[in-house]
Amino acid sequence: MGCPQPVLNQPVTLAAAGSTEFLFEPPEDPFRWRGWFLSLTVLNATTTSRAQVSLRGRDGLPNGRAAAQYTAIRADLAEGATRVYVPWPWVEVTFDNGGADTVDVQAQGLPTDIGGGIGNMGRYLMAGGTPQTIATGASANFTVPAGATHWRAGWATDLGGAYQATEQVAAGSTAVAMTNDSQELSGRQWTPLSILRTPGSDRNINLAQASGGPADGRVEFLFDLWQTAGA
Repeated sequence: MGCPQPVLNQPVTLAAAGSTEFLFEPPEDPFRWRGWFLSLTVLNATTTSRAQVSLRGRDGLPNGRAAAQYTAIRADLAEGATRVYVPWPWVEVTFDNGGADTVDVQAQGLPTDIGGGIGNMGRYLMAGGTPQTIATGASANFTVPAGATHWRAGWATDLGGAYQATEQVAAGSTAVAMTNDSQELSGRQWTPLSILRTPGSDRNINLAQASGGPADGRVEFLFDLWQTAGA
């Protein structure tokens, strides 16, 4: 059958709020090809540009082409090339510029077959989160993006541990996980998202702070590309 040929797309310049898509399809029999080695590149970024990537994967089974079986939404990418392995024969890569300045983006890939190895390719992407200003005694909700598997809180100022982070399976629902131990939170460790979720619901992480005046808080999310957290 010959060696697979790489898909070499050209860079695309994104304006503020701009978006572009790259599609990777199996070169022949979809039952032979199991995934893609992807190189996701960000060039000419500035402090006011924000390149974010979304991935949608489809399998090669009957009716598998009709809809995405795996989705990861708006993971942040740093300047340079991020290399990942996505275990789906059809992959749609969407870049969005969430910042105020232009940025160049590029997606290139090499298909891998059932007998191919995955080596030490990266399996994680991260969404840095958009900060919200939270007043003393108040809280803010941060929607869990599709495909996220872990989360952690981040603050622009040191609150001395005087805050709470609560995971909810849906907006307004009873909390299924809570962390308010300053020692645990100060370590900035990733917390797995609860499996007790309602598929399709508006899951969120709620941040509340009790002292220190108004502070900018955010929630970062991690995407494990080898774990299908949901479409």
